[in-house]
Amino acid sequence: KLSLDSILKEKFKITLKEYQERKNTIISSIIRNKKSMSLMNDDKEFIYVYLPTMISSKDWGSEPPNKFKYMNLNLSEIEILEKDYRESLIKELSMLKNLRILNMAGIGDDDWFTNISNYTDKGHKNIAKELISFFNLNFK
Repeated sequence: KLSLDSILKEKFKITLKEYQERKNTIISSIIRNKKSMSLMNDDKEFIYVYLPTMISSKDWGSEPPNKFKYMNLNLSEIEILEKDYRESLIKELSMLKNLRILNMAGIGDDDWFTNISNYTDKGHKNIAKELISFFNLNFK
């Protein structure tokens, strides 16, 4: 079974510790940016939306491993990396005051996407509906 550790060792030739350090550097930068934005706007409430991608919208474990390749990674491996990053990012973001998070990973169908991360008209419309629902629930 695929694991984050095995992907890092076999595909990137790095340790889990090295990966965590790199990932944390990127996440720390995002956190600093959000804090700065909040301070520049008198600590008003912000929204962070994690938009769906084709990777996060379905389980790729049952797909043929060579259906799609990016560099030397197949979809199942990319899915594991994306999930780890997303969960770490959202965990850190959730500790910020004045920030509401809408995690849209896991929603969407194949016909929402033109490729891994770009949307069809149907995808745009459905994402807009989700955003409107979020605003209606949180900001009335």
